[in-house]
Amino acid sequence: MGCEIYDHDINMKNAFDLGSRGTIDSNDLKLIESHKSVIYLIYDQNGLENLHILHQFITDIITVCGYGIKFENSGVAHSKRNWLNKDFYNNTYDLLNSHTMLVSYENGYYSSGMHIFGLPDVSTEHSIDYDNATQLLTEFNHYQLFENPTFENPFGRYK
Repeated sequence: MGCEIYDHDINMKNAFDLGSRGTIDSNDLKLIESHKSVIYLIYDQNGLENLHILHQFITDIITVCGYGIKFENSGVAHSKRNWLNKDFYNNTYDLLNSHTMLVSYENGYYSSGMHIFGLPDVSTEHSIDYDNATQLLTEFNHYQLFENPTFENPFGRYK
């Protein structure tokens, strides 16, 4: 694991606001905006065991000196309070949703962030609305993460 430290970033409040999907309150956004420096952790491991190690490290850092955590690889952001209230070991949806988000594009929706679990993201067309797409893609990603299925496709088996 590596890290890089940078000075204040004027775009941080906006990045956290967008990445939190409205879950960070205005007081926490003000704290994030007032930050003096940013620590970027560089962690190229994936899978659940490595993720728990990363989460513990993040929790230790954020407890001592942080206002929030944002995953650049998926765009998902959390305030310190939201992060510390998550139960990653007992709530598998907390674990999944801490790293993934649903993105809308011209032809549909796709999940972003499943690569941190060592799995592909998934997508659907705009034939369903956003709320149903959110439920469908979240449940499917949860299934592929915690049930470890094998899928058939025209190009061979995918695990």
